[in-house]
Amino acid sequence: VGSEMCIRDRYYAGMYRLNSKNWETQRSYDSLDIQHDKQLGGGNNQVTFFTGGVQLPNFILMVPSKEYPKAMRQNGIHEVALNYLPNGMLGTPNSIGCLRVSDFGSKYIRWWVPQSAKLFIAYKEKTYFKQIDIKDSITHYLPLKNQAEGDQFRFWIRKYKPIEAEMLQIDEKGNYKSGHLIDAYYYFKNEYNNFLKTK
Repeated sequence: VGSEMCIRDRYYAGMYRLNSKNWETQRSYDSLDIQHDKQLGGGNNQVTFFTGGVQLPNFILMVPSKEYPKAMRQNGIHEVALNYLPNGMLGTPNSIGCLRVSDFGSKYIRWWVPQSAKLFIAYKEKTYFKQIDIKDSITHYLPLKNQAEGDQFRFWIRKYKPIEAEMLQIDEKGNYKSGHLIDAYYYFKNEYNNFLKTK
């Protein structure tokens, strides 16, 4: 692990302990959850929010080991925040250091990983520090390029997939950068593109 770590900045530690297993607003935290957390060493019903009130569901704080005193101490594991970035963008350079996972993944990790479990991180410096244009880092990956395209797809899914639109929380109006809308697009990308070709 040490040979893979960034010697210059040490942004990430080589080893972390998982701590402060938090919750989310979509689920109630009842007596069975309390009992389960006790069996796994800890957990709570607090909800973590990022700047601007964006919820980070099932946030688990990553505490760096003492061997890495300069490592960032505010990162964690959590579900991608859907009102900011969609699941379809997982794996793209749009994080300041947290480990983002899917909805199911965040629930599974929060529920089954014991408190204070070890987490090891290794990355290659040349890959991690590849320079990107921050201005275009998000918009470059958006499948819907403007509000008109977003509105067109929003109209299509609400008309032809009303049940799915309801499940995916697609409102009648909204921003084309909405994580819910982009996730819906990736679910029905092929069908929607075939519709556009035959229209």
